[in-house]
Amino acid sequence: MTLPGRPVWVRLHRWAGLATALFLFVAGLTGSFLAFGPDIDAWLNPKLFQAPGRGPALDMDTLAGRIEAAHPRLQVEYLTLPREPGRAAFAFVWPRDGVAGQGADAIDQVFIDPVTGELLGARRRGACCLEPEHLYYFMLHVHHSLFLPGRWGWWFMGGVAIVWLLDCFIGLLLTLPFKGAFWKQWLKAWRIKAGAGAYRLNLDLHRAGGLWLWIALLVLALSSVALNLKHEVFRPVVSWFSPLTPEPGGTAVAPSAPTLGFERARQLGDAEARARGWDATTSGVSHFPSMGVYLALLWPSHADRGLGLGEPILYFDSVSGELVGEVVPGRGSAGDVFAQAQFPLHSGQVAGLPGRIFIAISGVVVAVLSVTGVVIWWKKRRARRFARHVRSG
Repeated sequence: MTLPGRPVWVRLHRWAGLATALFLFVAGLTGSFLAFGPDIDAWLNPKLFQAPGRGPALDMDTLAGRIEAAHPRLQVEYLTLPREPGRAAFAFVWPRDGVAGQGADAIDQVFIDPVTGELLGARRRGACCLEPEHLYYFMLHVHHSLFLPGRWGWWFMGGVAIVWLLDCFIGLLLTLPFKGAFWKQWLKAWRIKAGAGAYRLNLDLHRAGGLWLWIALLVLALSSVALNLKHEVFRPVVSWFSPLTPEPGGTAVAPSAPTLGFERARQLGDAEARARGWDATTSGVSHFPSMGVYLALLWPSHADRGLGLGEPILYFDSVSGELVGEVVPGRGSAGDVFAQAQFPLHSGQVAGLPGRIFIAISGVVVAVLSVTGVVIWWKKRRARRFARHVRSG
């Protein structure tokens, strides 16, 4: 079996690039913003994120109760405590009847002073568009799904990511010399020629930029597939090579039935961390009634031995409080660790501040490669049309 010749790979690269250029341009620029999105969000919205109260925080059930008393049609599904004094706690909320709220209840995030219990503000994360309180989540939704409704945008951008992932290998192949001294010829592809004309400069930026950041682009493409098509594509494919730990479940109960509660889940998370010798406390708790569990998110993470894969997550039965599952970064099967790494790699959190800076730069590079690729196609298309005109002429 012989591989297709270079013209075939050129056409595939051209079609893949043209099909994804606009979407990767948008994803690259929004991703660059999102590398520092939470910090920008807090800076733009001090009234939401800054809390005047000083002293010990109220317990989580009290905070959740204050929020639900102010918004009777809503229930708290996630509550997080601030990691430093002077910062607000916040909760994600959901309509009790499962139907989108109206008027003042058309919100899904509420900010509260953790010391006084005073409500500081609320917003809807899916709102449009560029107002300070909506900018971060608007950019996040555009990045993930082009702000399309439901799962359609996620699936579409996941498909774009698959094409991008495959095209990474085609693009690398096209930089390889098909004849002549291999290393001497290939070295030219890594360089940007000084003093070159506009077309050559554009070509060199496209080719050399893709080569120098090829591994980063490949990682971004793969992690995009993992984040957008987690259950549809990523986990099924990974499970072919390594077993994946299934998501834990507990005792599901009716919405009106008493359950463990946020504060008790926080206490169980802290106790489990102490028992394991972790220097961590519970920073956030989620309740998933359909799964029958409370989820305790621990911070800071000392469980992954400095790998930067995120924070431990413990799952407690919603009725008995029994520990029914866990996600401990760096532990589990090879497939589990590989899956854990996708979001930290995609966001740059795996390497702290330097990683986030690198991701911000990589996002700009993705946008530049999209533009330069279209320019190369347009120039070559004009040249081919002119040559046909001359021949027919």
